[in-house]
Amino acid sequence: MQIFNQAKAAGFELFQVIDRKPIISSNSNGKALERVDGNINIRDVSFEYPSRPDKKILQGFSLSIPAGKMVALVGSSGCGKSTVISLVTRFYDPSKGNISLITELGDYYNIVIPQKVTRVTLMS
Repeated sequence: MQIFNQAKAAGFELFQVIDRKPIISSNSNGKALERVDGNINIRDVSFEYPSRPDKKILQGFSLSIPAGKMVALVGSSGCGKSTVISLVTRFYDPSKGNISLITELGDYYNIVIPQKVTRVTLMS
C-alpha cells in the first residue's frame, strides 16, 4: 500500500509540472526584430527557475556585451552560464533587473529574438 501512495504523490507532482502555464509564450507581445545588431546589456538580474523558486540561480548579475564581439561565459558547474544564455534568448524572464538590446534605433527591453539567429552557442 505504501508503494501506491508514493506513486500517487509522484504522479501528482508530475501533473503539476505538466499543467504549469509558462510565463513566456510564442504569442508574446514583445518587439520582434528582423535583425539583431546592437549591444546586449544585462543589469542587476536576479533569477530562479519556476520549478525551484526557493533557489536563487542569479542575484545582482550584470554584464555588457558589445555588438559584434564574441563572449565566453566560463565557470564551474551550476554557476549560471546556461541560465544567462536562456535569459538572453528569452526562454525565461528575470525576476528582477532587465536585459536590453541597445541599437541605433533605440533600446528594446521586451524583445523576441528571431529564430534564425544562430550566433548563440552553448557548449558543455
